[in-house]
Amino acid sequence: VRNGPTEIETQAHSLTSGLLSDWIASIAFDLGKHNVAINILRPASVVRSSSGDVPSTEMPESLSVEQVAGVAVFLLAEQAGTISGKTIALGHAAKNAEARACANS
Repeated sequence: VRNGPTEIETQAHSLTSGLLSDWIASIAFDLGKHNVAINILRPASVVRSSSGDVPSTEMPESLSVEQVAGVAVFLLAEQAGTISGKTIALGHAAKNAEARACANS
């Protein structure tokens, strides 16, 4: 029984995540000329187990569904108009101030 992703899965995930973030940032730059903002909300990571996908850690700082919704609603608000082209990590992956500030607003 495997408890985590294979090396190739990890590499593929890292590559696609990085490419997606860069692509969104590029699109956000172009759309910004038309007052359109675009961002990525990146969920907490999961690992495989014999019982299916589960959170990789049960850290107390993981965001609730309501907090994640709060981040999304904040990003739709006029006050967040200058936030664009960002990848905002959610849950225990959140290491940036935007996710924490949005979740607590």
